[in-house]
Amino acid sequence: SGPLTTLLASGMAGQKPDADQIVSDRGYFNGAALCLCYIVVSGTLIRFNKWMMHKDHFPHSLALAAFHMMVTSFMCSGTYMIAPSLFVAMAATKENRWTILKWFFPIGTCFAMMLFGSNQAYAYCNVTFLQFMKEGNVIVVFLISCALGLQ
Repeated sequence: SGPLTTLLASGMAGQKPDADQIVSDRGYFNGAALCLCYIVVSGTLIRFNKWMMHKDHFPHSLALAAFHMMVTSFMCSGTYMIAPSLFVAMAATKENRWTILKWFFPIGTCFAMMLFGSNQAYAYCNVTFLQFMKEGNVIVVFLISCALGLQ
């Protein structure tokens, strides 16, 4: 008996739906649309990376990972310059950004190695198997972070 059910029931009974109810349902639909969009874009990028890593196209996983990280850095930096209000937590880091950078370096290094390894693996394995294995990366990174005292 969620908001959508209440909205449909009130509409079928001839009642005018509440404005807050409509706004709430739009939020659900927007969230679902964003999730679907994320899944489609992610799947497309995964298939594109697999295609790129074919020996006849661009089998250079290190360059692909470096380009990925470079574009991501430029896009995040550009967004921060244009709309810093989107980065709400950055105000809290104003005093100790160098300390935080100390933590970002090992995390970024691990992420770069993961990107390189993931892209290199596309040359040898199928996408379904790799997606299954990538989920294990989260657990491995967490365990390594705990072992190093970063967590």
